Amino acid sequence: MGLRKAAGAARSCWTDGFSLTRLADYLAPSLRSSYSQSTELSNSIGRAAAPVNSRFKAGVGLASGLFSRGTSGFSPQVGFAVSFRRSFWSNPGELSRRMKSELQWMRPRRDLFGGFGGSRHFGGSGYGDPQLVLGWLIAANVGVFFLWRTMSPKFMSSNFVVSADALKSGRLHTLVTSAFSQQDLHHLLSNMIGLYFFGSEIGRIFGGQKLMMLYLAGGVVGALSHVGYWSLIKPRLEGSYGKWYSRLYSPGLLGSSGAVNAIILLDILLFPKRIIYFNLFIPIPAALFGLIIVGSDLWAARDGQRSGTSAAAHLGGAAVGVLAFLKWRL
Repeated sequence: MGLRKAAGAARSCWTDGFSLTRLADYLAPSLRSSYSQSTELSNSIGRAAAPVNSRFKAGVGLASGLFSRGTSGFSPQVGFAVSFRRSFWSNPGELSRRMKSELQWMRPRRDLFGGFGGSRHFGGSGYGDPQLVLGWLIAANVGVFFLWRTMSPKFMSSNFVVSADALKSGRLHTLVTSAFSQQDLHHLLSNMIGLYFFGSEIGRIFGGQKLMMLYLAGGVVGALSHVGYWSLIKPRLEGSYGKWYSRLYSPGLLGSSGAVNAIILLDILLFPKRIIYFNLFIPIPAALFGLIIVGSDLWAARDGQRSGTSAAAHLGGAAVGVLAFLKWRL
């Protein structure tokens, strides 16, 4: 009401001729009344909002404290998550023992891959969403599978199959491209199923960047293991001797088995007690499953290739998974 009177007084002064003295005389009592009413209302609101205000200040203080704890390679999502977990776990009284055991995976971890930064359990840095990386890996394998049905066999064999001859001819890119190359539908499906189920977890734990690196490393090392086995190890097993470069030979290799084996072995080493359904219906511990696949490849390596499968490539990929576990473990 006081403000309305003040507005009416101002209009009256304007109509009757502008006078600062007259305007002040009219406004003074109205403004004093408005000020006293607004002050009383403000004090009432302040008393009612005091509990909420204190909680808000506490929340702002917590957020400021979390963001003030710098992390290497800080990003709004990853940096905040890492700081929050450190604050969360630094107060033992915040959680019950049972809840802490259930949330053990949130315990802060150190950076696991040197200069690449990132956080152990929040996806790491680079390449974005791990599921996106996994999707691109599967799409690349499917795409090359269809290339085998549309492009010339000579072109595909020259660029998507690795062998000793390919490396001697300078086609080093086949070390990578062969890891995305499958001609047989059953071969493609079995590898992609393993990549999806085991790769999803590795990506969630270590991030898309490390998932991609593990896949490529497993594929390249698997290809080199295949060439090295046929050129250096198998001749000795058969009693053939001579200069190694004169007998540098290997059959062609294609397939993502070495890359997928690296991912599978890392997951098994991380969770050795997990139950895995061998052949889709026999439940066995993951550690036993790992022993079966590595043992069968070691046995098969004595006779070279087994049903067109390179045991050496599988073992090379498995070795990458073991090295990744030793590098990235807590």
